[in-house]
Amino acid sequence: DPTTLRQSIAYVPQQNQFFHGTLAQNLQFSAPEATEERMIQAAEQAGLLSQIMTLPEGFDTRIDEQVMHIFSSGFLQKLNLARAYIRKSNILIMDEPGNTLDQEGDETLRQTIKDFHGEKTILIVTHRPSLINLADRVLALQGGAMRVFGPREKVLEMITGETK
Repeated sequence: DPTTLRQSIAYVPQQNQFFHGTLAQNLQFSAPEATEERMIQAAEQAGLLSQIMTLPEGFDTRIDEQVMHIFSSGFLQKLNLARAYIRKSNILIMDEPGNTLDQEGDETLRQTIKDFHGEKTILIVTHRPSLINLADRVLALQGGAMRVFGPREKVLEMITGETK
């Protein structure tokens, strides 16, 4: 059933997109039933909780055109990640999720992906070796067509020509 399928997918787009409202409302966009406890957990998984808690209004901080530019791109990417994490899903699709993250944010992302291992099917579109190294299987594209697909070690060996 297409509806059931859509409800079982969480998505992190490459471009951050938020609407005018509070941080909490933006987080709950993909999971309206999410409790405050679940919001806190998702923000923690994204490495965002401490930053939110330093804001005078915390999760009730409003986002609009004027405020959006005061947040770093890393903060907004973490908010984007937290919005996907808050959704109880079996499938997580991430398009360049580490794009604007610093080293600490990248480490938090990698740890969260490791924590989800065995719980979710995770599809990651990325160029980052740190994320590719987490994959069980890799699909390499060239010119929009599949170049190779298989276990990570075999694919990386084929691409780089190196053997381990």
